[in-house]
Amino acid sequence: MAAALRGPPADLLVATQHAARGEWLEVARADQRLAEIPWTDAWYPEALELRINWRTRVNNPEQMRRFGDESISMIDRMIIMNPTLTLYGMRARAGFASQRPGIVVESVFNYARLASHMARAGAVTAEAMRHDAMQLRQVLSDAEKMPGVDAARAAEVRAELDTLMPIS
Repeated sequence: MAAALRGPPADLLVATQHAARGEWLEVARADQRLAEIPWTDAWYPEALELRINWRTRVNNPEQMRRFGDESISMIDRMIIMNPTLTLYGMRARAGFASQRPGIVVESVFNYARLASHMARAGAVTAEAMRHDAMQLRQVLSDAEKMPGVDAARAAEVRAELDTLMPIS
């Protein structure tokens, strides 16, 4: 069935295969084709995630900030329509890439809020919440080491984490 695909669905499938193998340069090469997928297509979220993912994996210091900023813009457009834990996690990663600690801190905060709502609705297990809580605390600790971090806001988010996502 996949062999019969043409156009954007085929481009998306090939880029997804490259991403699964960690071949981010190949995903980056597909970016222009993925960018042509309109937001009204069912596979737009997957295409956008691929476009964001390769940008947040660039390790060239001269390009990291630019690609991180591009990722944040793309995520923010999508998160308005469909906030997900994945998008908030990617937004935090993009905040590190762009050296914007405020983005990281607020992404952790929004991730925790959404995860907490999902847990109350039964969509997230207690084990997943414990795992995420530990990871979010580490991300927040890493953000607190970044130049320009708002320490008071980071402390507020840490207190909110303790309320929304207790470890035990």
